[in-house]
Amino acid sequence: MIRWLKRQGALWMPPVATGCAAPGATRRALLSYIALPFLSRNRSGDRLHSNRREAVIIAEAIAACGYSVDVIDWRSSYPVRNGRYDLLFGFGEPYVRSFRTTYAGKRIWYATGAEQCFQAISEATRLRAFRDRHGLSLRPRRMPERFWSEAEAMSDGMVVVGNAWTASTYRPLNPRLQTVLPTSNARWSPSDLAHDWQRRRNGFLWFGSVGAVHKGLDLCYDALPLLDAEVRLHTCGPVTDEGDFLAAYGGAPPTQTTHHGFVDIAGEPLRRILTDCAFAVLPSCSEGCATSVLACMQAGLIPIVTAETGIDLDLGIPITEATPTGVAAAMRQAMRMDEQEWLRRSALVAARVREHHSHDAFATGFRQALAAVL
Repeated sequence: MIRWLKRQGALWMPPVATGCAAPGATRRALLSYIALPFLSRNRSGDRLHSNRREAVIIAEAIAACGYSVDVIDWRSSYPVRNGRYDLLFGFGEPYVRSFRTTYAGKRIWYATGAEQCFQAISEATRLRAFRDRHGLSLRPRRMPERFWSEAEAMSDGMVVVGNAWTASTYRPLNPRLQTVLPTSNARWSPSDLAHDWQRRRNGFLWFGSVGAVHKGLDLCYDALPLLDAEVRLHTCGPVTDEGDFLAAYGGAPPTQTTHHGFVDIAGEPLRRILTDCAFAVLPSCSEGCATSVLACMQAGLIPIVTAETGIDLDLGIPITEATPTGVAAAMRQAMRMDEQEWLRRSALVAARVREHHSHDAFATGFRQALAAVL
């Protein structure tokens, strides 16, 4: 089956049994999500993305509610016999197609990012602002390929990954929702990092993925000339793949930055980068909950983020204005922090991630959310 997936892709994969079932279960559930974790011998997940292990936890939680659980890849065009199932959970094409037929069971939507229309408008707004500053029109890189607003609105309930801000993007469509915090696969903790406050206080880490403007890297770059202090900005992600973006900066990242490309979240190179920084900066315009920031927080870095990252800001420094000036102001505020205050917050943010973003915490939170919406 795994060889078949590699050769053909998941676009025609039929439902497969997850092996998760309540003893004597007479009800059946279909999980429309990522199928790969159930086709691999290693169900503990890997360190590439936290959703691998979360998928297994979700199936186990649904089974604990009295169901035997099948899974189908969210992209699959296989014609599912929905009448076989008492519960449809997840998102994607198999789930959405259930609204085109008669279905008597329950549907629970699983939202892993901010609401799609909000996301699309937010990225378009950021791209327009970039054009106004740099005179270049970039193609969007995080624009949803499919819009599922009907399924979001008509589902019997929703489980939203993120915090209260994330949930607020869905409430106009469907108020029957519960939230759950994602897991962090990060390895490094504050005790793993050398502490040189005089150096670290001017070190910032932008840790993101595809979509430099969506993730606010342009705001970080454009904030650097506005800062009087010497600042080191480390960047981790596929930035050099976005040549049209870098064209605004002479074809390469600014000289005050060190670009590392893709890094393993548990690898030694990331530990060295974290050791050189006190703060994680991500002025994103739309996330569910930015797990890259969680990885930095687990190592004790203080988050400097927008509310749209889905990160609670009581221990961090909020970016209240998504402009170069607003980012520069937040970075200045960070560098004014004294060592004792930084140590206090660093310990608290690391402890928060360990407590609220572990696999056990996700399992507990998801079971509670699922029970509430069912």
